[in-house]
This record gives sequence, structure tokens and C-alpha cells, in this order.
Amino acid sequence: MLISLTPLDVTKEHFFQKVDLNNFGDEGYYLPKNSFFISASDGYVRIPEGFVGYVKESAPTSFFPFNTHANAPYIGPRGVFEGNITFENKMKVEGYVRKGMVQSKLFLFPLEGRINNQSQSRYHGQNGATLSKL
Repeated sequence: MLISLTPLDVTKEHFFQKVDLNNFGDEGYYLPKNSFFISASDGYVRIPEGFVGYVKESAPTSFFPFNTHANAPYIGPRGVFEGNITFENKMKVEGYVRKGMVQSKLFLFPLEGRINNQSQSRYHGQNGATLSKL
């Protein structure tokens, strides 16, 4: 799933156009240079108890037409966060975005103890790319 910037509307809720990359086959979805878009991890992320996760952008082996970073790279254990990870992206050059492009890797680190005062992330349970909830 891809959400791309459309400069026509001025309210946050209507500032983006939702695009399903499944509808664009192998060629992908065209975006011009400097386009900003958000995307989501293909998989639903649930970190096991006793671990935390960190999302690191991949150094792709082939040229990527966009820069990317995770909106919230530190992922808490189950109970704090589970859902799709959102990425913020900007096209470096015009090009195509395709389903399955590997944007990052998720690393797990064991906790040394329990988390005190654990509370759910505001992004807990998100499904697909999610706009800021601040």
C-alpha cells in the first residue's frame, strides 16, 4: 500500500491519495522527482515478549529512486506495539515504486529486564501506512 502526496487539498485527511500497488503489476506506480509518500511494511509486526525491535533502512543492492526512513524506528514488544510499520519517503528522481521493494530490516534486541510503566504506543494496531497521530 502506498499513500502519495496530492497538492490539491489542504486538510490533512484529504492531502493524500491511497494507491494499491497490487493494481500496477511489475511496472509499478510512477512518481515524479521530489514526490513525498508514505508506505507500510508488507508484514504485520509483533515483537516477542522480552525483546524490542529497531528498524534500519536497507542499503539496497540496486538503485532505489527514493530515500526512506521509518516514522518510528524503535518498536516495543507486544502490548506496546503491533501492526504495520510506516515509512516516510521522498523521490530522489522520477521513477516507479513497486510492491515488494525491500526498504528496511528489523533487528531484535533482548531486554535485560521488564519494562516499567509499560503503555501502548499511539500507533498500536495500525493497519497499513498511517498518518501522524500527534
